[in-house]
Amino acid sequence: CNTYMCDKYHTCPLALASPVENPDNQCYCTDPVLTRNCTTAGLLDLTACKGTPVLLSLPHFLYGSNDLHQGVIGLNPNFDEHSIFLDVEPITGFTLRFAKRLQVNMLYGPSDSIVILNKIKDYTVFPILWVNEVSVNEASISLKQLGPAKVYRPNKAPIITLVFPFSGNMSV
Repeated sequence: CNTYMCDKYHTCPLALASPVENPDNQCYCTDPVLTRNCTTAGLLDLTACKGTPVLLSLPHFLYGSNDLHQGVIGLNPNFDEHSIFLDVEPITGFTLRFAKRLQVNMLYGPSDSIVILNKIKDYTVFPILWVNEVSVNEASISLKQLGPAKVYRPNKAPIITLVFPFSGNMSV
């Protein structure tokens, strides 16, 4: 979207907001421990789907609650690097670029049987895997080479002037 016109679409922060901020997300509040009584934002709980404490989020808990950030050292959410987006050329409708970025997390708590977890004082969501799928359509490269002045809406006047002469000849 820097050298040509495009419409940019991002994931709305309310999509991962807590039910306190967005009541539409109340149906995702299934575990009071995990969601801290439905006040945690930034997680999509897949536990009921998979039977394991698997949670999806944006990388580095972008749009996540402070308690998620405080549980893990070294996270630095950055909108440009961690958001999901879609760039669409408005005239042709071509998808020029997109980025699908997800983080797979698991919930861990204090454990006497797993030594490394005995230092954990409270249930904590830990990042396990970060998926970063980015694509640039070859059409966007061509549009950059053409420049913004070369992509324009077709003029409707010549089409109308061609239709009227032919429509008169069709009447019987």
